[in-house]
Amino acid sequence: MATFYLIGTTIERRVDLYNLLGAAALGMLLIAPEQLWRVGFQLSFAAVFSIAYFFKRLKLMIPEAGEALLKRLKWLGYFVDLLLVSFAAQIGTLPFTIAYFHKIPIAGLFANLVVIPMIGIIVALGFTLLLLGTWIPLIGGMWAALLSLLLELLVKFVELMHRVPLAYISLPPIHPIWLIILIVTSLILFSTASYKRFILTIEMLLITNFLIWRGVWTAPPNLSIAILDVGQGDATIIQTPKGKTIVIDVGLRFGGDDSGADVVGPYLDYIQADTVDLLILTHPHNDHIGGAPWLLRHFPVKRVWQPNLDYDSFTYREIQFLIDSLGIKNESPFAGQVDSSFNPLFLRVLAPDSTTITNPPSSTNDYSIVVQTLYGTNRFLFSGDAEAGSETRQAHFDTLLKSDLIKVPHHGSLTSSTGQFLNKVKPQWAVISVGRRNKFRHPAKTTVERYQQLGVNIKRTDQDQAVIMEMDGTDFWLKQWRTE
Repeated sequence: MATFYLIGTTIERRVDLYNLLGAAALGMLLIAPEQLWRVGFQLSFAAVFSIAYFFKRLKLMIPEAGEALLKRLKWLGYFVDLLLVSFAAQIGTLPFTIAYFHKIPIAGLFANLVVIPMIGIIVALGFTLLLLGTWIPLIGGMWAALLSLLLELLVKFVELMHRVPLAYISLPPIHPIWLIILIVTSLILFSTASYKRFILTIEMLLITNFLIWRGVWTAPPNLSIAILDVGQGDATIIQTPKGKTIVIDVGLRFGGDDSGADVVGPYLDYIQADTVDLLILTHPHNDHIGGAPWLLRHFPVKRVWQPNLDYDSFTYREIQFLIDSLGIKNESPFAGQVDSSFNPLFLRVLAPDSTTITNPPSSTNDYSIVVQTLYGTNRFLFSGDAEAGSETRQAHFDTLLKSDLIKVPHHGSLTSSTGQFLNKVKPQWAVISVGRRNKFRHPAKTTVERYQQLGVNIKRTDQDQAVIMEMDGTDFWLKQWRTE
């Protein structure tokens, strides 16, 4: 936009902001058409268009007495202008934040009072750095350090505002037609046109027509399984066609990061799940149960499955306290059990077996609850962090182990996914839940090669983010999640 503005002023042409915006968007799309579907592109242009369209109209709503006061108190006028710019930008970006993030940001309106001036300072310093870095490297280095500090402070401030109470309002998924209606209605209401009432009447008729036909367009629901990206941890959410929800592990909690609050909770909101019918905590390591306390506090949980063992950690004790105090049914399933409470979805437990009571495994990982989902002819296997010992004990299930997809045991470590086990499972797909550049160097190269030699399609959460499968009991397919 700045380039087109400079060109316009140089050739002494009248500069129109909407034309500039359109030319800038067209120029970017000619170079990289895929930008059109990127959230950053959409938010940026929506914000600038919205500021251009709504800011002056919002200022006109200030009463005359208020205008006089703002003229006398320049600092107050600057503050109000910042607030109106922030509000104008939020009007334009709201449909996109609802569509992509299912949230209405509240704190952002006030955070922008700090963020907008800081960005202005940072941009000015950045241009200065381009000159200093070229001509005076020593001063340029110090200038760069100052700029880096300001950027870090800005990021910390934004993270802080994200975590304040009522920073945002979570929403269930909304059909795109409602977002289009929101945009059109906003433009009409702020328009000065005399035919607004006629346009709104037409809009209401279109909405009514859409609601009548919506039931015809709605396809019957399928079973959905989402293996979420929680970094170096595990979290899976299953939603049945009848709207029941099963959560297998909840990722980790470390420092200010909580997979329950940051990933699992938002996804449950996304699929409109207001209750967790079964929470399976495969074993008590933090990368699997860390997000469970948040989940237990914020969602009604009907049942919990966890291994029958004593474990000493703050998070584990916190979970037991919450289960007891909330009166949640607590169960420790063993191999051979089949849960039919989600019919037509069945859960077959493959591990741990009852011998773990009298003959405890040497590794906590081998206490992992291993569950196979059975839905029509579709079979998916969720192995927690089961290692070779557990896999050997599962061998007696023989042909029952065969599964279409396996959530790779123990993040693809060297201690699991033995050849004997995989020859019985015979998966078509394998999903490795793993963090980028993790300190354990998961997945092990030899483990990945073992799957590749069997012709298995591999997905990794560190590369593909969330891996979502849908199935109808006969066939299953990968649902597109990441678009770039």
